[in-house]
Amino acid sequence: MIIIDIPEPKKCEECPCSYWITSGEYEGMMMCNAMEFKAQQNGFREEMRKYFIVREDHRPDNCPIILEVIK
Repeated sequence: MIIIDIPEPKKCEECPCSYWITSGEYEGMMMCNAMEFKAQQNGFREEMRKYFIVREDHRPDNCPIILEVIK
């Protein structure tokens, strides 16, 4: 478990864990690297990749960012 010192993102577009896919089947879509990494720790399979595609304008219900720590 890690803590990243940033404000909690309101949407995936603002999140440092998201990135735009630049080639291949999902080119032009946004993927969540945190979801992908979590799956790799729990038995990731290549066909699962489509489940880590996110919309940039909101946060998915299964977002791995679960709380914001306020100092």
